[in-house]
Amino acid sequence: MYGKERYEPGRMRKQIVLSVFISLATCVFIFSIISFRGISIDLSAFHPVWLLVGSVLMTLAWMVDATRVFLTARAWNKEIRYRDALKTVLSGYFMSAITPSVTGGSPAQMYVLIRSGLSWGEAGSLVAVCGIL
Repeated sequence: MYGKERYEPGRMRKQIVLSVFISLATCVFIFSIISFRGISIDLSAFHPVWLLVGSVLMTLAWMVDATRVFLTARAWNKEIRYRDALKTVLSGYFMSAITPSVTGGSPAQMYVLIRSGLSWGEAGSLVAVCGIL
């Protein structure tokens, strides 16, 4: 067809299923493993171990989101690097945190994806699909 961008239905289907599976596995992990009832954590005193555990879990969440963006872009036969996917996720979280009403995340994600080689339409649809996932 057009050089590198060949339609391969098996590869595309596998990457979409993998991206959806990562989303579902993350939800199952959060609701079944982390949210146990009866676990008492004393938050009145500072314990560095909880800060470390929280930092590790936050980093893993960023990596899962970046993997979702990376695999979804690959399913559409768009070549982006994992570093660009991670930069997309982190810029979205940062801009969402500092703008009123969490309005800055999606435009920041689109901007980073455009800088990594996608068009405006591709970046917008990728941000929308990954937001749904």
